[in-house]
Amino acid sequence: MDNGADFVKMVIERIREKETTRREKQRMCNKQWIENHRDRHNANVSKNNAKLRLQCLQHYCGSEVPFCQCPGCRETTIQFLTIDHINGGGTQHFKEVGGGTNFYNWLKRNNYPDGFQVLCMNCNHAKGHYGKCPHKERAELIEIALTFEG
Repeated sequence: MDNGADFVKMVIERIREKETTRREKQRMCNKQWIENHRDRHNANVSKNNAKLRLQCLQHYCGSEVPFCQCPGCRETTIQFLTIDHINGGGTQHFKEVGGGTNFYNWLKRNNYPDGFQVLCMNCNHAKGHYGKCPHKERAELIEIALTFEG
């Protein structure tokens, strides 16, 4: 019985060695291809990152065309939009998962969890530094004024 178990261990070890060698060869081929086609590789990475970011923005807006969800803003320029942590904690979260593409990958891997919204950079900055965006404050004042009129 011992010989059979030893044989199985030996076969498994050989398979692991071959797989490790195969992976290393593939890694080297990939690395060489990237070195030889740097511009093409960078373009593909940029395209894939932009596509992932757009998917995240679309998901959190619930719309094909992403927009700032701050009342009174409605910015739609993709380059100006970002994902906001509704209850704060974005800085700590970025330290844990990384920013940029790492963050968008995290959102997708975790099935787009609740607690996030799309804001433009201006609204996100104002919310982070002043507690709320001037657009929201203006919308609240308008709402109060309308209730007194009616």
